[in-house]
Amino acid sequence: MSEKVLNNFFENTKVEALVSAKTNLDVKSLKSTQTVEDAVNYLSKEKILSAPVVDAKSSQVVGMIDFLDIVKFVISVSPDASQISENELNSLEIAGRAMAFKELSEVVNFSGKDPYVAIYADNKSSVLVDLFSKGIHRTAIVDNSDNLISVVSQSNIAQLLAENISRGDNKIA
Repeated sequence: MSEKVLNNFFENTKVEALVSAKTNLDVKSLKSTQTVEDAVNYLSKEKILSAPVVDAKSSQVVGMIDFLDIVKFVISVSPDASQISENELNSLEIAGRAMAFKELSEVVNFSGKDPYVAIYADNKSSVLVDLFSKGIHRTAIVDNSDNLISVVSQSNIAQLLAENISRGDNKIA
């Protein structure tokens, strides 16, 4: 497979063409007013590592939440180990309760890693490839009103290539 063939494919394929009908039906997301505790439960139940967060009123995507954001938040509200004694477990309980009350809108990208970047469905797929080559692992695909359509990850691109490469003829099916 030549670089030219791959470049041509991604330059001439819109992002919306990469999003399967199956993906559209099953987009996992959370509301900005849900809590960190809700996110932990939801991500665990769905067996996913991250999900888009949508504004509870406008339904527009405000960012992505992942377990790294959650871990960084929990660490930030937890007492320092030197402050904890057998009789001071209350401070741990208080830190744990912070998860039950902190809204996701305040924790989105808390880690500062893998920032949220929206990709519009009518963009060229090459925009995704460029974004992923810079270390972004997944992104929300949105319409022109910033409403969530789907989520695409680096592994989705690898799967697309694996499913569509015609072996030996330098073409993508």
